[in-house]
Amino acid sequence: MALDVAVEDLPGSQKKLSITVSADECTKAYENVLGRLSKNSGQAEVPGFRKGKAPPAMVLNHFGKDSISAEACEQIIGAAVPLALQQKEIRAIGQAQMADEDAVSKMLEKFKPGEGVSFEVLVDVWPEAKLSGDYTGITVSCFLHLSPRKAALNLAIVVVKSADRTLR
Repeated sequence: MALDVAVEDLPGSQKKLSITVSADECTKAYENVLGRLSKNSGQAEVPGFRKGKAPPAMVLNHFGKDSISAEACEQIIGAAVPLALQQKEIRAIGQAQMADEDAVSKMLEKFKPGEGVSFEVLVDVWPEAKLSGDYTGITVSCFLHLSPRKAALNLAIVVVKSADRTLR
C-alpha cells in the first residue's frame, strides 16, 4: 500500500499521524468492496438477481455510492494505520483514534475512487525516559548486610508447603 505519513509529537505521550493514501489504493479498496458485494460471496441480495450474481452497477444502485464509499474508507483506514505505524516504527499503546469526531464524515465527503485521500489519527505511545546529568561513574554501596535467618527461611518453607495442599 502506497502511503505518505507525517508524524507530529503531541503532549501527553501522544503522536498525530497524518496519512495520505494514494489514488490507486483508494480505487482498489472501492473496487474490492463492490466486487465482494456483487460476485462470489453472495452477500448482496439485489431484487431480480440471484444472490451474489448482480452486476457491480446494480449493486452500486441498490446500496448507494455512499455506503460503498463508507466501507471502502473503513478498509483503507484499517489497512493504512497499522502500516503507517510500522513504517514510522511507532510502538502504539492501544488503538488509534481519529483526530477529531468529524474526521470520518470529512473523509467520506472527500472520498472518490481514483483520487487520494488523507486523514489524521492519534495514537498513545510509551513515554520516553530522559536521563539528565552525569550518571556514569556513580558507585552505590549497601551498609546493611542482609542474610536470611534460619527461622525466616523455615517459615517461608512452611508457607509454601501449606499453600500446596489440596482439600478433600
